Amino acid sequence: MKSSSSHLLTLINDILDMSRIEKGKLKLARTSFNLSVEIDRFCSRYQLLMDKNSLNFLHNAELLHCNCIGDTAQLQRIWDNLVSNACKFTPPGGTVTFSACELPSDNERLGWYKFTISDTGIGIDSESLQHLFDPFFRSSDVISKHIEGSGLGLAIVKNIVDYKGGTISVTSRQGEGTTFTVTLPLHFDTAAEHPVEKPTHTFGSADFDFSGKSLLLAEDHPINQKVAELILEKTGAAVTIVENGLQCTELFTGSAKGSFDAILMDIQMPVMNGYEAAQAIRSSTHPQSATIPIIAMTANAFAEDIKNALSAGMNAHIAKPIDPQKLYETLAAYIK
Repeated sequence: MKSSSSHLLTLINDILDMSRIEKGKLKLARTSFNLSVEIDRFCSRYQLLMDKNSLNFLHNAELLHCNCIGDTAQLQRIWDNLVSNACKFTPPGGTVTFSACELPSDNERLGWYKFTISDTGIGIDSESLQHLFDPFFRSSDVISKHIEGSGLGLAIVKNIVDYKGGTISVTSRQGEGTTFTVTLPLHFDTAAEHPVEKPTHTFGSADFDFSGKSLLLAEDHPINQKVAELILEKTGAAVTIVENGLQCTELFTGSAKGSFDAILMDIQMPVMNGYEAAQAIRSSTHPQSATIPIIAMTANAFAEDIKNALSAGMNAHIAKPIDPQKLYETLAAYIK
């Protein structure tokens, strides 16, 4: 369970995000990407979590234009929030559905895409639906018991969607489930002459064997913790999870030589961030302080972020959302 200080810092970060969006200062990265591939990767990650929670996960995409330009980090943030909530509020044996389709458009450079996330979970009462996107809103006592976090997730999603010129709506019935519908505009990448090939297989875990390897994962987001753990355990690795950079530093520096084979480090964490933790580990007296592989995992994938990670003493950088194949390949390069 997160400490009170961790909850407080998460709350502060979410409030700052809300403020940036409302003031029009949200930084949107415009990159070229293949929407179909992004959806495949996203659903592949969540399939592991659905299996862990004994949920059926259905997903499909009907797209005419796959090559787009936009901010994949914010797009994934919208999907993450809605699908993780669906997973959280759906009991074992239930179903979560993620679908995407391209809406008709007369614009040759801009398309409209609809994303629908539905579940067969506990549902939301009609009174609560009217306030669902309000900051800090908590629904009924039953739902409140399931909720962890700052209470700003849906409000932030709503603000991101509004900021990008899209729409979001929700329908629900108690005891039957909930459906969120998001429509967003995305510019077509007309420079992409050929579609990006989809991965030939989902995870590639069969190609990697990390049995006997012990990995230390520093990650404060509970969903990211579970997804990363499931991805890594498919290769036989043992995973120890901590929630911030200070816990990571203290656990590693207090461990015996050989206790860990690599460290996977989130950057934006409460108490101590990933850069500070990596620097503390490198400057420690631990026998592996200079040799333990430290791999950054962050949603920030700009050249400056990669440079900062390497300057802090990290060996490599992996962008979120995690691509299992990329994670396996990176680990394989550093642990034998």
